[in-house]
Amino acid sequence: MRIKKQFLPIIFLTLILSIILSTGIANPGINLKGFNGYSDTLKFAQLSDVHLDINGKNTNRRMLGSSKDLLKDAVKQINCINNIDFVIFSGDQINRPQKDDLLEFINIANNLKTPWYFAFGNHDVGVWSSFNKKKYLKIIKEANCCIKANKSYYSFVPKKGYLVVVMDPVIDTRITANGYVDKQQLKWLDEQLDKNLNSKVLIVEHHPIVEPFESKGHKIINSAEYLDLLKKHNNVIAVLSGHYHATKIKQVGNIVFISTPSLVEYPNAFRIITINKNCNKITFNFEFKETNMKDVQQLSKSLSSSQDLSAGKEKDRNTSIILDLK
Repeated sequence: MRIKKQFLPIIFLTLILSIILSTGIANPGINLKGFNGYSDTLKFAQLSDVHLDINGKNTNRRMLGSSKDLLKDAVKQINCINNIDFVIFSGDQINRPQKDDLLEFINIANNLKTPWYFAFGNHDVGVWSSFNKKKYLKIIKEANCCIKANKSYYSFVPKKGYLVVVMDPVIDTRITANGYVDKQQLKWLDEQLDKNLNSKVLIVEHHPIVEPFESKGHKIINSAEYLDLLKKHNNVIAVLSGHYHATKIKQVGNIVFISTPSLVEYPNAFRIITINKNCNKITFNFEFKETNMKDVQQLSKSLSSSQDLSAGKEKDRNTSIILDLK
C-alpha cells in the first residue's frame, strides 16, 4: 500500500507523540506535566472563618447553626476540583475554644482528598483557659499527619519552588481582636525568608497585614514593623488572611494581599487560587466559590448590614494578577 505524501507529516507527528506518551507511561521518572509547564503551577483552596459551632443557631448574619453543613459543602466542592495541591484554613476554624467543636471540625476537614493546614484565629483559643494553643495544636497533630509543627507558627513546602509560611499574630493573653507579631516570631520569619531565597513564599495568617478596610479593633498593632521586614526580601509574593470577613485583593509592590470572607457569613464563600511561574512573571488566578446552600446564603445576606464589604467587587472575587519580577 502506498501512502500519499500529504499524509506523511500527520503520520510522523502521530508517531512522535505515541513514543513520548509510551515512554512516559513506561518510565515514571519522566514528568509529563513538564511538557505543558504545569510543574511550576501551584493550586490550592483557602477557607477562612469557618466558625464551626456544634450548638450554634442561625440568629444573626453568622449562620452558626449551619456551620457544619457549610463546611461539608465546601469540602465536597473542593474534592470535585482537579489538581488541588493543598487546602489552607486561615483561622477561626471554630467559634468557641471548645474541644468538641475542634474535633467536629477535624472530622469534617479530614474528608478532604488533599493535605490540609491551618492558622490560628482569635476564636480558636481562650484567654486564661486550659484550651490553649498548645492543646489545640496537639489535638490537630494527632488527627492530621501533615501537621508537623511544634509551635503555633510553622512552614511547609507544598511543591518544589514554593514555601508556605503560617504565622500567628493571635494575642491570647488578654481579650482582644487585635493581632501582634512578637520579636521572636518576626526573627524566625526573617530567617525563613533568608533560607529560601529560591522559593516563592506565601504567608498565611488570620489577621491581615494590609487591611481590607480600616478597623482599629482588629488590625495587627505592629503591622508597619511587619511590612518593613517583608520589604527586605523579594521572595514573598502573597499574604493570605481572613478575620475581617471581607472579600478584598490588594497589590502592594510585588506582594498580593488576599482577604477571604467567612464561610458562615454572606457571601459564604472560599477561594481557589492558582499560581503559575513563567520566567520572571508570576500569574495569580482567583476563583470565587460560593456555597451551594443558597437558602442559608440568602438568609445571611438578609441579616447583613455590610454586604458590599463582605462580598467585595468582581475584581476581588474572580480575577487575575500578573507580577513582573524583573
